[in-house]
Amino acid sequence: MGLIRNLAVRLIHRIEEIPQRGFPEFREYPSDFDRQYHVKTSGIVWLTNPFSKNFSHGIRYQACSPEACRWAIDSANIDVKEFWFVDMGCGKGRALIVASFYDFAHVIGVDYSERLCRQARANLARCGVDSERCEVVCTDATTYDFPDRNLFVFLNNPFDAQTIRVVLERLRSHGSALFVAFAGAGRVELQTMEWLLQVGGGPDIDLFSNRLVSS
Repeated sequence: MGLIRNLAVRLIHRIEEIPQRGFPEFREYPSDFDRQYHVKTSGIVWLTNPFSKNFSHGIRYQACSPEACRWAIDSANIDVKEFWFVDMGCGKGRALIVASFYDFAHVIGVDYSERLCRQARANLARCGVDSERCEVVCTDATTYDFPDRNLFVFLNNPFDAQTIRVVLERLRSHGSALFVAFAGAGRVELQTMEWLLQVGGGPDIDLFSNRLVSS
């Protein structure tokens, strides 16, 4: 019954998204990004992990805008060598590929779908990204323990407001420098969190930092 309920709730959420995100597309079209790097990050994936208790809170997989991801990293104005990049809901790994071209000390992708994690690892391998520097962790975002490092956390509208709040609560007591870039409609949730300060806004993406960075 859990699986049936998850699917039903997810279907309702997807219908509610149609005014904002359009009707479903089931055919995959290679993007300019994919052709340039010989990877497969395009397409929409609906059944990410229907057996997860949090499946109904997830948003369909859809690759991020590489321009928005680059804008966020550049706008943080940081020494990336001193930061770890973490993509929550990394999907097929497009943001990880973008981040790999910067000198981040470490790059991590987190996703609860084993299928998407396998694709992300394959894409990173095609780009020649060192697996010791860039890892993909298959786990639920609500249980992920963030490393005690300076972090640049990227989210491409991966889940609903309830899960966003859970994930951000796990970051609230982060003792090191923190930037959070959120692309998509869910970024309004971050604007209500008083412990985060918005430090920039770009193409459908906002950039936030903790007070340790902004003070």
